[in-house]
This record gives sequence, C-alpha cells and structure tokens, in this order.
Amino acid sequence: MTPAKPISEVEVVIAMRSARLAFSDGILAAARTERRDFRRRLKSDSVFQIAEFFFLLKCHGIRTARQVAEFARLHNEHLARAIASPEKLERLDRTRSQVDGACFSEVGIEKLVENFRRKPPSFDQSDLCRFLVTQQSFESCRKSLKVLRDVRLLDETRIAYGSKILHSPGTLEQVYRSHIDALCSRLLLDARNQDHE
Repeated sequence: MTPAKPISEVEVVIAMRSARLAFSDGILAAARTERRDFRRRLKSDSVFQIAEFFFLLKCHGIRTARQVAEFARLHNEHLARAIASPEKLERLDRTRSQVDGACFSEVGIEKLVENFRRKPPSFDQSDLCRFLVTQQSFESCRKSLKVLRDVRLLDETRIAYGSKILHSPGTLEQVYRSHIDALCSRLLLDARNQDHE
C-alpha cells in the first residue's frame, strides 16, 4: 500500500484561511447587522477568541458550578506560572500586574460560580476578560462583548445591585463549530487529492 502524501504547508495555510473566512461569514450572517463598526469588530481576532472560549467550554463539558470553580483554579495556576516567568510574560505581551489582576480570588470564584449556575454558561463581563487575558486585553474583550451583546449573540441579564451577566445561547459555539468543520473538510479534500495524484 502506497503511503499517503503529506499535505503541503501552502495547502494548510489555504485551509486555515478558508476556515477563518467561514467563521467571518457565519458570524456576520448570525449577527444580521449593517453597522460597519459592528461588522469590523465581529470579524476581529477578539470575537473569534471569545467564540472559541465558549466552544471549548462546551467541548470540555463544563456545565456545573463545581466544574467552573475547578476551571477558575486551573486558570489561576496557569497565570501563576506566567507571573513567575519573565519570558512567558514577554511572550504574552502582558505586564505582571495585568496577569495578576486576571487571577480569581476565592471570593471571586464564589461570585463566578453563582453567576454561572443561573443559566450555564453565564459570566460577568470582567470574569470573561480574566479568562481571556492571555489572548487579548481587557479593553478589547470589553468592546467585543458589548458588540456581541448588541447584536444579540450574547444574552444579557441584570442581577442584584445593577450587575449584569452574559449568557451564550449557543450561536457562537455553532459558528465556531462550522469553522472547525470547514477546516477539517478542506484538509480532508486536499489529502484525497494528494492520494489521487
């Protein structure tokens, strides 16, 4: 049996670009907005990373208060390793204080759990920014969350003392899944084409 030919680096890049376009097309179709500033933000890396976050929560089966508390503690451990390493901080392009500020205190974890269990997966905006600190700044995350809320890809619920929590009804996860499917389909097609050459 002749071994399959490896897919070239160029084909992988083309597949990744095609999949990312599929994500952009999907998110814009779901948002149904003609506002140019919103459309530009929806196609950003920041929104892509937020969708990826909710998709991975679903993939890892994080559905309960206990699971999200453990997830927050693992997040803290990851950030503690970054704080202890100047090289990691430089690679992340974050300061020690920025990373330290994204750690959850025990009180913060209690708040996280209380918000999450209201309608999983639900998060306070600041907690979402904490989880995504190694990928994007708090400011970029806040701007993207606002747009996602305004186009109703995230639901907002007011709770006690004027606080708000954001809940993903599932559209972001579906669009990200379509991006993964597009990537896999393209790579599979390229692999089949290689086999027939």
